[in-house]
Amino acid sequence: MPFFPEPLTGLQKACLKQLSITLHADTICLWLNFFCLTSDPLKIQYQQKESNTTVLCKKKNFQAFMEDTDFVTVLQEDLTIILEESEPELQELHIGFQESEEQIDRVFASIEDLLKPRKDKLKVKNINLEIRNSEQLTSVLQYLDSENLKTVDLKLKGIVDLRNLLELDAWKEKNGLEMNVALDTFLVMDLEALKENLIQQPTFDTVTIYYDRIHQDAFESLHHNHQPLGISHYPHSHKISFSRVHLISPNVIQQAIPYPSTSNSVSGVIGNYVIIRNILKYVGGVDM
Repeated sequence: MPFFPEPLTGLQKACLKQLSITLHADTICLWLNFFCLTSDPLKIQYQQKESNTTVLCKKKNFQAFMEDTDFVTVLQEDLTIILEESEPELQELHIGFQESEEQIDRVFASIEDLLKPRKDKLKVKNINLEIRNSEQLTSVLQYLDSENLKTVDLKLKGIVDLRNLLELDAWKEKNGLEMNVALDTFLVMDLEALKENLIQQPTFDTVTIYYDRIHQDAFESLHHNHQPLGISHYPHSHKISFSRVHLISPNVIQQAIPYPSTSNSVSGVIGNYVIIRNILKYVGGVDM
């Protein structure tokens, strides 16, 4: 393993819980976090200068210089060894970038190259991705175990069509997810795409949008009746929450409304009236 002399210990393999990759211009930072008391996080830096790569791990007091070597290639080789050795059940996989957008495509492609030949899909509970296009999401999502994946956090840093993102084949077999999406501008077409997806597909239980700006037509549409969905808008925090809401069936309503009593009790009549009024308000917005 190029970045430090000794391989991961057996304990580290079993306790690897977070893997984070962040691209900064000509440097890639790899974080390995372990869920145990005896192993502190490891930070490895891959620096590209001209055609050469330098690998640094301060905690291990390790530095390696490789001529005519690409830093993305070295990262891929290291990750392949880490994942082959440990077969982890990760709490989180993070891939992001601060600069050097032209290099992030290569990073996602390298992640796909190491995930694709694996015998078993990678077990991850939460993915946190910063993406410029839907293809970058697909390059990771399709190789993740559907049973383990629970939460998807996305930062859309490019012009990403939300409808296309929601309709990716890579979502197949993944149900009941919670998704959080940070984007620049929320449009009415995004609202319609989310409504259709949540009503027609079981992929997501909840979707929360964090926006910088919202178009006026989308803002106005949020105040319409969107049953059977639950939609909550928090304009001060620039957040919109979407969730599935199951309407009360007619059978439940019938069971909830008591039959008229032969009793002359005034309290019984008032109680029945209150129950009926509340049910009608919940189902149809009728106020009595």
